[in-house]
Amino acid sequence: MEVNQKKTKGFVIAIVVLTILVLALGGYIGYDKFLSKNVTETSTTEKNSKSETDVNNEIENSKNEENNKEDNQNEAIVSNSNKAKCYGTYYVNGNISDGVYILNKDGTYQVENQETFGVFTINENTITFIEKKHTTGPREEDPIYYNPKSYLISDDCTRIRLTESGSHVSAYLEKAN
Repeated sequence: MEVNQKKTKGFVIAIVVLTILVLALGGYIGYDKFLSKNVTETSTTEKNSKSETDVNNEIENSKNEENNKEDNQNEAIVSNSNKAKCYGTYYVNGNISDGVYILNKDGTYQVENQETFGVFTINENTITFIEKKHTTGPREEDPIYYNPKSYLISDDCTRIRLTESGSHVSAYLEKAN
């Protein structure tokens, strides 16, 4: 009997120790899954909201800096390319009887006494005239503008050379004023 009592006593001690371990482990898991989530969710939500606003502010600041840089670059390009002094009246070969080109500030041009008109762009030392068609087909099938022609323009906008460099014939537009 003594052996049975020792076995029973050992068995009871083992069951008590295992029960304590199971309860402790179950309590830890329950705390970790249910109770600590609420506490950590609120703290992580606060951290995330703070970090999201910080990140959003940083992104917004970097975008603003990039936009400012682009604006400065665009302003420099615009001031170099679309010079306000390049708009006005130009005579072909400096003579009003040969033809008159009128360049408007809105980027359009027209040739007096001809049915030639359209838009123009100035990029560095090049001016490009793009003619507008008188009649066009369906918008998806027929372009409105056609026949781009690029010419060299002087830095002070007093002359637009209509012929290639080294050509035997010289044709140009000279500013009226």
